Amino acid sequence: MRCLPCIALVALTVANACASTQPTETAPLPAPVAAPPSPSPVALPVPPRGLDSAGAFAVENDEGLARLCQTLRDENSMSFSGNVVAQAQEREEHARRRQDAEHRRYLAIVPAQGFALANYDLGERRLVLDTGRGFRLGENAELLTNLETGAIGFRLPPDAADHVLVERAAGKVFLRLLFRPLYSKMRQQACLWISGGTVVKMEIDLEAVALLAPDGSRLAQGDNSPDTDLDAPVSKPQIVIRRPRSATGGDVTDALARASSELQPLLLPCYQKALEARPSLRGTLVLGIKVGPDGSVEESRMELSSLGDEFLAACAAAKVGKAKLTTGPGRMSVTVVFGSKDDR
Repeated sequence: MRCLPCIALVALTVANACASTQPTETAPLPAPVAAPPSPSPVALPVPPRGLDSAGAFAVENDEGLARLCQTLRDENSMSFSGNVVAQAQEREEHARRRQDAEHRRYLAIVPAQGFALANYDLGERRLVLDTGRGFRLGENAELLTNLETGAIGFRLPPDAADHVLVERAAGKVFLRLLFRPLYSKMRQQACLWISGGTVVKMEIDLEAVALLAPDGSRLAQGDNSPDTDLDAPVSKPQIVIRRPRSATGGDVTDALARASSELQPLLLPCYQKALEARPSLRGTLVLGIKVGPDGSVEESRMELSSLGDEFLAACAAAKVGKAKLTTGPGRMSVTVVFGSKDDR
């Protein structure tokens, strides 16, 4: 990647992003590397928890990217345990998860020391994002884009741009990325592992960016981003339950699929309560559910979440765990989309 000449801005330090639940994978993760202790006794800002993402799945910190990269690994480059039948089953399951992960959108919050701002164009009133270097989620995880510096900027008047720079220098500005994994003809794998598998890098197709304050509110939207306001309050809460899948990724019976729609009214109170604290909360939650012979839910657990909201995820899992459906038995993964009726 080439970087146009730019004026270097102040480098800074910020705390690592909080770990959260990430997509699961079939292959073990590389051993994590312990982060060095901070030399400063002062508590620094942490990335905001407001991951409103229009259904994208959250990827946080080193471990989050490592998990996603393991899920995206080509099964032909992996070895599986057990006899030939068990290996074939594991291979098929991993292929299903990989194909599903390849077509999803992801969201990451980059701490202040993990990205750079290149320069400010006074004529265009535009603060330029430095895309000539990677976006570091942590010490051992980095997202890369093939965009040249200057391709993305934030339209801000001089006083607002100056405020962003000052706040970023204090570790109080974060970068939100909405992206998809990027593949090339020369490199079929989505990720590059280096330093003995302890450092992972992923090339991405960057769809949208925004600068965030510590509370998750948006300071500026990148000029490559859609016109839709991802932070708009949810005026008409709506829950959509998509057709569930079996535990192995296949289809479920029509009776079980119809019964899953009975969960919608149970989850709406959880969503309405969560919106009181976060009016713009949107996202997707995938629940793994085991239904007994009499329709009682015997197990309810979170499998994936793009919500970034522990209360809503826990409330939904608990409500489903007490439900009794009109049919059973069976296991299924139920995708629940939280949003507004006005959303496109």
